[in-house]
Amino acid sequence: MKTLDKTSKKTELRERFISYVKANAIDNRIPTVAQIRRDLGVTNYMLLNCMNELVKEGVIYRKSRKEGTFLSTTRPKAVIGLVL
Repeated sequence: MKTLDKTSKKTELRERFISYVKANAIDNRIPTVAQIRRDLGVTNYMLLNCMNELVKEGVIYRKSRKEGTFLSTTRPKAVIGLVL
């Protein structure tokens, strides 16, 4: 039961994050982690986990610390799992 609850919270945060970022991105650059955390009302841990998953999927990408994080302009990568 807890696993299902965690999954739904992750999905909800992911959807909220993507819609927030699309609405607030300036030249595809997303706001800072601190700003997003304040506006969405989530913990730093939850937000960074969500962002790391989106980086792996190619939805967002990071440049150097000073440059920031950006929305990808290309189509996100498909996540494919192998079953052996």
